[in-house]
Amino acid sequence: MDLRPFSSLNKNDDKDSLRLILLRAYSGDHYSRATASKNIEIDSPRVNILVSTQYGCVIDFYNKKAYQESGFLGRFLPIFINPDAYPILDSNADLNYKQQHELMKNKLRETIQYLYLINSSTSKPPSLVEVSDSAKRLNIDFRHYNDWRAKNSHQHMAPFMGKLHGTAARLACILMNLDLNRPDFVINDAHMSKAIEIANELVEHTDYLTGPFNLRIINIADRLEQWYIRYIRNNNIPFFEYREAKQALSSSVKHEELQAALDLLVRYNHLLKIPGEKRAFVYVVHPGLLCHPNLPY
Repeated sequence: MDLRPFSSLNKNDDKDSLRLILLRAYSGDHYSRATASKNIEIDSPRVNILVSTQYGCVIDFYNKKAYQESGFLGRFLPIFINPDAYPILDSNADLNYKQQHELMKNKLRETIQYLYLINSSTSKPPSLVEVSDSAKRLNIDFRHYNDWRAKNSHQHMAPFMGKLHGTAARLACILMNLDLNRPDFVINDAHMSKAIEIANELVEHTDYLTGPFNLRIINIADRLEQWYIRYIRNNNIPFFEYREAKQALSSSVKHEELQAALDLLVRYNHLLKIPGEKRAFVYVVHPGLLCHPNLPY
């Protein structure tokens, strides 16, 4: 949940305000609301509230008097990755990165110390999460990989890549809290690996949205699928080779574009890529595509 929707809330909320709805939902109090079109009734709601934000916003959030007086802050358990472990620092990092890292750690320590000092009756003291050595190594390797990807991707992706290892660390913290079988308050390599997997999914979607060739590759994949479904139906075989696809499409389609289109279809299980003869690959078509009633071809 983003903190911004809470920024305008105050002590004089009406009964349908977001803050009071969340208070009742967290406590399991009966909720009802009537609108012009329907009535909403929930007998015993249960809502777990998860807020993730940059540490610079935390003090402002906890300084709101209305939150303190209403018990809203009492619903939250502040959790921070130990400043000595996050953002996870590579010993080979350059001097500028190390200086920025130390500055961030000091600001984070100040935030944690502040939360220890504020009124304990309206909030809980923060908890610190540790990071295992293997999880640190995974995050460091992920940062190096993203540095390489940033240098070899288009301009819109570079700023995104530069922050992705920090995103993965925060995701790992969330996954650790959701892990009911964890023996301690430590982010392990399983949490970090899953977080990196999610972060890579974010990269994939962002690249498709901002990449310069994304629409062309999708169009080539669509033309390719039209061709191979007709080809397989006419020849009564469930597969085709790369050279056949290359011959079928226009010569204006480059090898890299055709391969990207094939990889896209493999990724979404339209095709299965298996080794063929003489180091060539054969592409097997998903049988469900051949009998789909809504295909226009």
